[in-house]
Amino acid sequence: MRKLLSYTIIVCCLFLTSCSDNDDTPTQGTALQDVTSELLLFEYTQDTGNDSSRLRYRVEFSNPNFQIVQGVYRITISIDGTESTVVSNAQSQCAAILGNSSCSISFNEETPHINGMPNSIEFVSAVYTIIE
Repeated sequence: MRKLLSYTIIVCCLFLTSCSDNDDTPTQGTALQDVTSELLLFEYTQDTGNDSSRLRYRVEFSNPNFQIVQGVYRITISIDGTESTVVSNAQSQCAAILGNSSCSISFNEETPHINGMPNSIEFVSAVYTIIE
């Protein structure tokens, strides 16, 4: 009986010391960190030789959170000083990003010079907004 009581006390002590309040573990209600973006490629060819222009870019979004996030992204470029923004939707690539993971989008399009040729196209921003 004495061995059983000693064993029970040891097990209870181990159980109580193994349960600690660790701030590193994610808990429900914890604010999510922002998804970051990185421009991996941006290339504008003003004249491809086919009476057209070509724009290529690739953006990577990184989710630093432990959990999956869902959201939309906005890519803004400036065409001859006028900004233009593309907004994704719920069916777009990167609408959901796994925890501690990344997702990238690519754009590659050649446009004919029907309405004239842009002088410059510049990347402005890529922003991912988490929808909770």
